Amino acid sequence: MFLPLMIVIISSFSSADNLYDVLGVNRHASNQDIRKAYKYLVKMWHPDKNKDPAAVFKFTKINEAYQTLGYPERRSIYDQHGYVASHDNHIQRNYAMYHKPGPPGSRVFNFGAESIIDKHMITHGFYDVRILPESYRRPYFLYAYGDTCHICRHIEPLIEKFIKDQEQLGIGVGTIHVTSNRVLGSNLRIHEIPQIMAVVNGRVTYFKGHVTKQALRDFVRNLFEPSKTLKTLSDNNFKDFLLGWSDNRMRALFFAPKEKPPLRLLMSAFAHREKIASGYVNTRSSNVLGILNRFNVNKAKESLLMVGEDSNTSVAIVTMNTLSSDSINEVMDANQYLTLPRLSSQIFFDELCPIEIRPKRRKLCVILVSKKTDEHNTYRSQFRNYVQRAPTFENKVKFMYLYEETQRRFVSALMNGNQTHSNPSTLKLAILWRMDKHHMNYEWVEPGWSGNDIHNQITCQNLEKRLEELFASSNILHYTATLPDFHNEHTLSLMVRIIHKFFDWFNRLLTYFKHYDFMTWFSIVVALLSVFFVGLLMRRMLNTEMQKVMQQQPQITPRPPNIKNRRLALKSPDNAVVLYELCPETYDTLVKDTDPGFTILVLLADDDKEDILISFRKLMREYSHSNVLTFSYLDLDQYLAWYRHLLEESIDHRVQLCNINIRNCIGTVLAINGYRQYYYIYHAKSTSKNIQQLHGTATESDSEKEHNELIVKPLLEGGPLQGLDRWLFKLFDSKLRKIHVSYWPDFDS
Repeated sequence: MFLPLMIVIISSFSSADNLYDVLGVNRHASNQDIRKAYKYLVKMWHPDKNKDPAAVFKFTKINEAYQTLGYPERRSIYDQHGYVASHDNHIQRNYAMYHKPGPPGSRVFNFGAESIIDKHMITHGFYDVRILPESYRRPYFLYAYGDTCHICRHIEPLIEKFIKDQEQLGIGVGTIHVTSNRVLGSNLRIHEIPQIMAVVNGRVTYFKGHVTKQALRDFVRNLFEPSKTLKTLSDNNFKDFLLGWSDNRMRALFFAPKEKPPLRLLMSAFAHREKIASGYVNTRSSNVLGILNRFNVNKAKESLLMVGEDSNTSVAIVTMNTLSSDSINEVMDANQYLTLPRLSSQIFFDELCPIEIRPKRRKLCVILVSKKTDEHNTYRSQFRNYVQRAPTFENKVKFMYLYEETQRRFVSALMNGNQTHSNPSTLKLAILWRMDKHHMNYEWVEPGWSGNDIHNQITCQNLEKRLEELFASSNILHYTATLPDFHNEHTLSLMVRIIHKFFDWFNRLLTYFKHYDFMTWFSIVVALLSVFFVGLLMRRMLNTEMQKVMQQQPQITPRPPNIKNRRLALKSPDNAVVLYELCPETYDTLVKDTDPGFTILVLLADDDKEDILISFRKLMREYSHSNVLTFSYLDLDQYLAWYRHLLEESIDHRVQLCNINIRNCIGTVLAINGYRQYYYIYHAKSTSKNIQQLHGTATESDSEKEHNELIVKPLLEGGPLQGLDRWLFKLFDSKLRKIHVSYWPDFDS
């Protein structure tokens, strides 16, 4: 029991790998190419020859990939269903025995032959590895069903016939048994069955409405976005369409006597849209006579014309009563590149310069390095004329160009081996061989490509001579470099991609919501409203409780203080700072009867106080938002006795300050905490030492000795509030010494 379980687990992990990528080949590679790639990689990653720690793991992966892709039957199963090993195939077949739908009454036991729906059943690994990447080249029609779905049995005959028609057109098809593929069903958001959907450009689109043949056709048609995939042409716009080949794409003109292009034309145009821009001409329209006459098209039949850089001539034309998908794809595949294509993306580089390991069978690329300027258009035009008559050596040589500005990393890798000219009027021309997926071998052709015909003839001769030498021998070219990835010039801008992503999210959200019925939505709305009203009720209850708590708290004296005489308050022009005069009318409110936690900053001034009050207000502006600070001033000419009494009380009346010089006190600031009966003092630098002595930080004898200096020494010139801001920082950091008093002196004028 344990061993089969481990096999299933290992198989499920391996199914996530793309086996073609493991071998470094594309999905359309021949069996011979797969064998060559396998032999080369096995030699490179053999653990006995490669000491890389990952060699054993890679060697095992290479062998596993070849065990599947190296055998046509296993490869076919992998291409159709994504099964990686025989274990997957065995498990899937055994599981399907119990879940295959069949005629009524026989679904569970698989009576009868295998149906088309069973044949196209997919797994989650196949969806990720195969369907999602290929949906950028062709849409996939998906049908989800289950065993107990009665509607499924009713519509399955129509679905099976429709699947046959889509296969003939080349549209991908897949069916999902929801019961056995719950992970895939959840990933695709399948909430009910039957479910019809499609995958195009990596996005899932869901079918809506009644299941009819015409509705399904319209659903598939709209997947292609016909107006973008197959542009409708007339005599008014076909010239601009043909001259638009600067986007590095060929032009395909479809002609048919129908108003809407058939689905098979849309399918082919969509599959080749990266390299071919397609247009549609309704031959029955009255506004297309110019196009019909120009290309001599039969109005009664369907035609396909391929046009390159020369808009006056077609490089290929096919006319039939009804163009088949095979005929269209054959012509478009054979003419999907311009005469001189541009290396505008990694896809172009991979297909124009394919990997060839062995030198004798290598294919070479001749690359013209140019800039995206009008001046270099002339160079490219001359090079294009040469390419039309140049030998291709049995299609082993491809000619192309690139824009130096957009492919900087690739050009930088080439320039590491630049031993050629530096003439700005001559473009560089390189011969390149892709040795493997990550390395290139190249050299420069002298003397380069210029606007001079004689000069270019020498370059052409040197080029052809060197190509003959390379194909006649196994010699490698002069330089080797690591291949960087090409920048995709056709990708959408970042803003457009963001907008598309938002639309994708919106559509997914809308699709997700549409799966809910009325009762579900009603329940969700009721739940949201209930949460809203409960939250509103809780908020009101909280506010009511907070009001009760606030009412029970002791009332605090409002700030600014409740002083009736507004003449005692000086306001700044912007009302940011209010200064109250400390006087008998305000003394009790500001000092003696103040509340806990409040501090009053008192500036000492004289009658000539206007200038110093302005400076004090400016300094206090940044503290005005505090609700525990009050600002005041004291007129010493009127209330010097109170200040003297405060100082004497602070030093226990050890010194009698009878002759205080008022000028020495101007600019002093007191920070008073009236409730706790202490204060801090800020004084100008000239007398700070004497104030310290008065408050006990110096000896008593020194205090008496220098007492007269305190009284008679004038204040130094300069701003008395110059150091107040630093003092305030220390005050709020509690770094100043408190001066305690036993009581506040009475305030007598």
